[in-house]
Amino acid sequence: MDPQEQARIIQEYKRRQKASALLRLGVVAIGVGLMFAALEAADGGIGASLLTAVLLVALVVAGWRMFVTWRCPVCHKDLGRDLSSTYCGNCGVRLED
Repeated sequence: MDPQEQARIIQEYKRRQKASALLRLGVVAIGVGLMFAALEAADGGIGASLLTAVLLVALVVAGWRMFVTWRCPVCHKDLGRDLSSTYCGNCGVRLED
């Protein structure tokens, strides 16, 4: 593999790494919002029920996006839970400098 191709792979991996980290933070924020919405829904408010539904949809979308984003830039296989992989466990391509 030539150096330019390797640099492109590493750059794409870093972009995906940042996107996955932001998505994970978003999932945590949605989870906190769901907890508060559930507390409000217990009081019987329709607005809280709507908020809960919207947050559940957002959680599903964020989870799906995380599943699609966190893949090897070469073989497109899942990279697992580790956000700091050095090599792809499937094809062996180097992902970090």
